[in-house]
This record gives sequence, structure tokens and C-alpha cells, in this order.
Amino acid sequence: MDKQISFHQLFFTFFREVELLWKFTKTDLLVSVVSASIFMLVALFSASSVNLQSLGYFGLGLCYFIFYIYPFDISNQLDAIEEDKINKPFRPLPSGMIDEQAAYFRYYLGTAIYLALGAFLGVFYWSVLWVAVTYFLNLGGLDKNWITKNFVSMGLGTAAQLGAAWQIIGPFSTSAVIWISLISFWVGLTSCTQDFRDVEGDRKTGRKTLPIVAGDQNARIITIAFWAIMSVSVAVVYFHLQQGIFWLDLALILPALSCHFYIMYRLWFLRTPKADDRTYLIQCLLYCYLLLLSIYIFL
Repeated sequence: MDKQISFHQLFFTFFREVELLWKFTKTDLLVSVVSASIFMLVALFSASSVNLQSLGYFGLGLCYFIFYIYPFDISNQLDAIEEDKINKPFRPLPSGMIDEQAAYFRYYLGTAIYLALGAFLGVFYWSVLWVAVTYFLNLGGLDKNWITKNFVSMGLGTAAQLGAAWQIIGPFSTSAVIWISLISFWVGLTSCTQDFRDVEGDRKTGRKTLPIVAGDQNARIITIAFWAIMSVSVAVVYFHLQQGIFWLDLALILPALSCHFYIMYRLWFLRTPKADDRTYLIQCLLYCYLLLLSIYIFL
């Protein structure tokens, strides 16, 4: 009887933790686990051979990136409980599923698991970089300023993600380093797109995002300029790295460039919080496409 009770307790505890993980991370899985998995697959197919060992590392890499985003989202949401009670009441903290003390415990435990996986997979330094970014961004106040929030933290965080995703599978190539650097800069420069979604919420938490600092109109002009710069940069670097057939290269890059201009259009003409949220979702999908596009570079 006691064993049966213990089994049911263990079963309940496990699925409660899975539920907590899901509710903490579900809005960010696309730009963390999904995008990193895409880039690991790119690295896998660009390797000289695919074997059971590399497939095993890919599976462990999935676990690694779950714990890449889990502690990050916990620490991020600890700083926005009152805001989430209004905008995202399904999250564990505003819904009362766990209290702050329990959330901090999971943040530290998740961070320890993440670092242990990073050490085992040979990407410990990337893990340390992301842990530092997470701490200083969410708990150290770097999220209060739009430059440190977007340019510094998101750029370095992307480098930590993509650098680890590639190195889990195999060694870097020159092309991989160039593409990772480009995409990290791309994210750092364009991530202020997400800040148009919830200006009032950011004001309540004391953040000085670009729309708050520059005003909505000026912030949109600046952000559109960032997107224009990056559309040119992506095209130039892509054609520089690509050695294939020009018309095929053009056909593959055109959807990405078109999406850049569509986002610029949306930023200027569609200015409601709901529309801005959709614009950011399109950016997340574009991020995944740019990572998937790189498979044609490395094959």
C-alpha cells in the first residue's frame, strides 16, 4: 500500500513539474527549443557523417535547451508578477500554482542542471555566458534599459544559444561562425520590435524601452531603420557565403527578405498591441527560417 502511495505521489509530482515547466515556457519555446533544434539539425546534416553518437548528442541537446529557457523564464516572470496577473494570468506565479520561494528554488535547480548538461556536452562556456545574461538581465536590472535589454542581452543570448547548438554536434566552421555572428547581431538589433506590444506594462515595471524613451512614432522609425539595415546585411552575407546556383540562392533568400519588408510595413501601419504581438510572432518565425536557410549554406 505504501509503495502504491509513493508511486502515485511520484507520478503526480513529475507531471506537476512538467505542467509548471510548460506554463512557464510555452510562449518562448519557438525561439528557444524549436530554433535551437533547427540549428542542431543544420549542424548535424552539415557534418561529414551522421551516427548514433551524434543523434544521442542531439537528444541531449534538446534537454539542454529546455533548461536554457526554463530558468530564464522563471527569473523573467519573477519580476513581472503584477503585470502577468493582467496580461498572462495562466502563468504559475500569478495563478498561484507556486509561490516566489518555490520559483526561486526551481530557478537555481534548473540553472544547475543546465550547467551540468553544458559541461557534459562540451559547451560549458556558452552555458556560463547564458547564465550570466539571464541573471543580469532579469534579476540584475539590465532589462530596465532598452540598449542593455536588446543589443547586449539578446545579442549575447542568441550567440550562447546558436554557438552551443552547433558545438554540441560538431566543431565550428568559418561559415558557421559568420552566420552565428550575423544572426546574433540581427536579433540584438531587431528585438526592440517586441517592445511595442506592452508599453503600459513596461512602464509599470520601470523599463525604459525604445517606445517609452523615444515615443511611439520615433521608435517605429528607428526600428524600421534597423530592419532595413539587417535586410541588406542578411542578403550580403548570405550571397557571400553561398557558392551555389544564383537563381536558387535568390529563390531561397527572397521569402526572408520579403518578410523583413512585411514586418517594416506592419510596424508602420498596424499599431495596436494585438497587431504588434503578431508582428513579433512573425519575427520569431523568420528567425527560425533564417536558421533553416543556413542548411543550404553548409551542405
